[in-house]
Amino acid sequence: MKKKLLTILCVICTIACTGFFASCLGGGEPYNLDASDFNSQVVYGSSLNYDAFLIESDSGELFLVNESMVTGWDTSSVGEKTFIITFDGMQFEVDYTVKYEVKFVANGQVISTQYVLSASEIQAPSGYDFEIPAQISDNTTIEEQSNTTEVEIVVGDVANELPVGASGVTLPVSVTGTSAWEVSLSNDNITARKMNGMVLISANSVGVTDLTISAGGKYVTKTIVIKPESLTITQSGNTYGIENIYTIGRTNVNGEVTKTVLGLSCAKQGVGFSENVTWSSSSENATIKNGEITLAQGSGVEVVTFTAEFFGVKATFDVRCVYNGVNVSNYADLHAATKAKKIIVLGSDIAFPTNVSEIKYETVHTTYDDTYYKNIGKQDQAIIKVLLQFKNDLYGNGYEINAHNATLGLLDATGNLTSNSIFKGPLDFVALTESGITAASFKGQDNVCFGIYEGVTVNNVILKGANIENDLTELNYAGTTVEVFGDNVNIEYSRIMNGRTVLRVFGDEVDANKVINVNVKNSVLSGAREFIIRMGSNAFVNGTSSNASPYIGEQLNLIGIKNGSVQKPANYEDDYIKTFVTLENCVLKDAGIFAIGIDAHFAGTALQNASGYVSVFAGFASWYDLAKTSYGAKLTFNGEVKMYNWIKAENIDSSTIIDINEQLLGEEFTKMLKFDIGALIEIAANKYPTVITNDGYVHAGIVFFGGGKNYGLFEDNTNLNLESFEVSLYDIDKGSLGKAAGFENFYFNIYDRSTTGITPEMQNNMSEADMYACIYKK
Repeated sequence: MKKKLLTILCVICTIACTGFFASCLGGGEPYNLDASDFNSQVVYGSSLNYDAFLIESDSGELFLVNESMVTGWDTSSVGEKTFIITFDGMQFEVDYTVKYEVKFVANGQVISTQYVLSASEIQAPSGYDFEIPAQISDNTTIEEQSNTTEVEIVVGDVANELPVGASGVTLPVSVTGTSAWEVSLSNDNITARKMNGMVLISANSVGVTDLTISAGGKYVTKTIVIKPESLTITQSGNTYGIENIYTIGRTNVNGEVTKTVLGLSCAKQGVGFSENVTWSSSSENATIKNGEITLAQGSGVEVVTFTAEFFGVKATFDVRCVYNGVNVSNYADLHAATKAKKIIVLGSDIAFPTNVSEIKYETVHTTYDDTYYKNIGKQDQAIIKVLLQFKNDLYGNGYEINAHNATLGLLDATGNLTSNSIFKGPLDFVALTESGITAASFKGQDNVCFGIYEGVTVNNVILKGANIENDLTELNYAGTTVEVFGDNVNIEYSRIMNGRTVLRVFGDEVDANKVINVNVKNSVLSGAREFIIRMGSNAFVNGTSSNASPYIGEQLNLIGIKNGSVQKPANYEDDYIKTFVTLENCVLKDAGIFAIGIDAHFAGTALQNASGYVSVFAGFASWYDLAKTSYGAKLTFNGEVKMYNWIKAENIDSSTIIDINEQLLGEEFTKMLKFDIGALIEIAANKYPTVITNDGYVHAGIVFFGGGKNYGLFEDNTNLNLESFEVSLYDIDKGSLGKAAGFENFYFNIYDRSTTGITPEMQNNMSEADMYACIYKK
């Protein structure tokens, strides 16, 4: 019967009910009758369940229905009827139908129940011998007729387990004592058809089905399992990045234990599949039930194998379980977890907020040389900003943390700084100013998107400093994407990209004399305005007026050391090296200057006492005690390391290293201080013609630079065929610049076009899969 719901407005109306029709007669306040629990099909002779009705006023007040309110309830005869509920002057009509209840009994059990208005409506169940009466006048039980011959059902053998798609499987059936027998199925996983004393079976869907043969009140049931060809365990996340292993933590940021769900799929899944899957775990600390993983409280990291099995068909899935890790999927939780120094497991891509007021960061004193700020009385301004500080491990699951909204997203449409900008460019190592205006500045440490601290492992994550649309010059204010501030740091299976510098490694956050080790493996680092990796040391030896670039130890031929042609002094690395960076199976791609810069402190005499420059600039007065010699940094290549950074020498843009206001500085000092690494490369190409291609491309690979003595080392355990050579500032007529920077040579390690396997053509044309092939090596 059609259902309706209307409010009584003191007129005849209809209201909602299930399977019956109710109407209101009379006037008074508006009420509704709720009869949704009333079944309008009523058994002959039954009484009315008053609890099935509620009366509700328009104000929401409820009233119970009782016997005194009901007239017209009559189940002494069958047929369609109406009774009336009277309340507060209102009358509600309720339609109902009274029927006889007919039960069929075989072997002492009720096998079917029907509700009818007359005997003519009774339908006897098939497969049994029931005699239907000509008429009935009460609720009736019909029992199976007794047979003179005992019915016997014999069902032959059939495989209890069938592969999905099996067809034409036969099940012999023999029935004695009756010729009437039927086959029934508990679901549609299989198709069964009677055929000449047998049942023909086809397996449609994976699952469990009961097949029943019935005759004469007896039955025989066989349970048939339809098995899949294979099972696949699924998880709703991404493809798990470079490492391709799914990682989970135990709790969320608030400490609540989270359950991680694994799915299970197979072709043609049907009824009874999920209920019959058993799950197991290889670890007692990681339990799984119905695909839900729960980690026990504890610490440490363990790769656990979870197994799902359906009647012998198995699937396995490895999960890295971080027992004291927290699962993070948004910026607020990410920031809270880093502040609490938690181990972080990412569950989605995370971008910094678009509202600058919601972006949080830390301010720390520069870890680089702040002498200039002391000289001008502004040491408290030698501050850098760090957007996120990772002081415990980070597991990324291949997801991305994107700082764009905090870096380039706060610039104006032309890429210039705004009042909202958080990053405003690097600190000055030293600057030449006049009346508060900067004429020239040598740049020091920059702001940092992601700081990595002591003992931290960064695994399988994308750390992006910014999005870029056109070219690398957009990254002037993007800061350093990742800076390492401590020892024993491991970066693995990750992508770090898009910063003024992509990865900077200069020393510990507190102790400049501490030796630090950074290992980068199976990772891609790309998109640097200056250097993809810039490395050096925060530990220095002060210069003197007579020797502004002192030796830390005995005088050494460093280019010979890098080439391996000169014997290093005993304990050289112990005495002179503070920073060790190892790359293994990595790709470096797209740098505006060089892929890797190994830095040395500026050490010219002008930084000792401003001598050597004659100028009207009062700003030179602050140039004292700035000349120093750095301890060294060692770079090691293992496995395969590819530097895809072929670039035309004329396009190597090192203008950001020394920022010059040409109009204010004037022609003389602009010529003295303007710095061009590309010009050094062109000079090198004249000395070593095989390092430049016919159309002017050079490989901007590794440069040892700075102007002061560079105690850095490069150990190459690959087959890159790098060529090493050195160039002086005098070679490009920049002796005057040496008075500030120092006069030590620049050393280059770059591909030789005649021997390397990586050419500009290969770099431009190869697929991404080929370019990054080495990072997938375990």
